[in-house]
Amino acid sequence: KDKEFAEGYQRRIVGSVNELKEKILLADEGLDDRVMEIVKMLCVSEVSDQLKGEQLSEVRFNKTKDGQMFLVLVFIDRGPAMIDLTQEMYDKVAKMFANDIEKMTPKEGFAEIDPFWASSVIDQSIVITN
Repeated sequence: KDKEFAEGYQRRIVGSVNELKEKILLADEGLDDRVMEIVKMLCVSEVSDQLKGEQLSEVRFNKTKDGQMFLVLVFIDRGPAMIDLTQEMYDKVAKMFANDIEKMTPKEGFAEIDPFWASSVIDQSIVITN
């Protein structure tokens, strides 16, 4: 009976209430949390030279009331910063990493889709393409 109930649901392990809220928001928006984790890694990597060694505590997806997607970069020692996202950026990452995302996602049970998972998907993709 539990197996029937769970069919069609994505089962995730989350480490905080904020992470759970983000997973729900992504699902409500019809976005894949696996793709978004990779988008977050790539965006942070892109701006890393501008961070001047400041430590990030978390990166969260959010959306304005008018539908603009963005990432919130939460720092340990200062206020947050934002990076605007477009549907085009999301779609490009989804297409680019589609095969590796499927390969690296557990087929059964609960999956921990987080920065470590995203990093391993990116590394896997780089190994294959080089």
